[in-house]
Amino acid sequence: MRAANAAITEFDVPNLHGPLVTAINASGEVVGYGTRVSGGDGTNHGFLRRNTTYIAINVPGSADTVVTGINDSGQVTGSFDDAAGIWHGFIREASGTYTTFDEPDATLSQLGLGTRVLGINAGGDVTGYYNDNNTGQAHAFIRDQFGNFTSFDPPGADGTVANSINLSAEVAGNYTDIDQVLHGFLRDAAGNITSFDPLGSFGTFAYSINDAGTVVGQWDNTALSYRGYERNPSGGISSLSVAAPDSLLVAAINNGGHIAGFYIDSKQVWHGFVR
Repeated sequence: MRAANAAITEFDVPNLHGPLVTAINASGEVVGYGTRVSGGDGTNHGFLRRNTTYIAINVPGSADTVVTGINDSGQVTGSFDDAAGIWHGFIREASGTYTTFDEPDATLSQLGLGTRVLGINAGGDVTGYYNDNNTGQAHAFIRDQFGNFTSFDPPGADGTVANSINLSAEVAGNYTDIDQVLHGFLRDAAGNITSFDPLGSFGTFAYSINDAGTVVGQWDNTALSYRGYERNPSGGISSLSVAAPDSLLVAAINNGGHIAGFYIDSKQVWHGFVR
């Protein structure tokens, strides 16, 4: 964990191998998941790091739990699979109680498919994608704080993934067209969807949106290496770069406009960055 003053805190999560940090909130609570050490069963389990205390995040009855988000109220979200290998969404309240759910049209019978949650906003709305019960195709969804679902796809989509949702219920993500080319999209609170790509992109990912409506992500150029971008609320897109990268991946933007990610240099060494 890197603080705003650049201090870096390294930590290991008890009984988890290779923990992956996926999100942090304004209180410095960190969430993620890793592979369980004891038992050697290779299953994933979530965690919450609060100060120096570690709390296990495991949905009751789950085989694997993958934690993907936390908001400033301490609500934790993600996905879990059951004994049959079907994925479901969940929200864990700060009190420790779990709510599990499935998008109403999600398959409950196809191994490895189901409902996956990737983002949560300050109000408790979540977003992600589900695989439908007919073809298994991926579609984006929003589940609001009251449990109501909205499913959507950009026009011409052959698979849609929603990655992030802000306080206004604007959603950023990416979709594949019929030619299997990836594009970014922004869905506003009224349901209008805008597709976008940086100039020259051969594939666009939209990973994060802040409450101002700024979207960040990455795009694939002609050299088959990734570059970062920032899309402002007016639709203008700026590419992001650091000195001599081989690839640059932008993962997140906060409400202060700070952007975080990592890049790979010419020697294939990975480095983190904040802009």
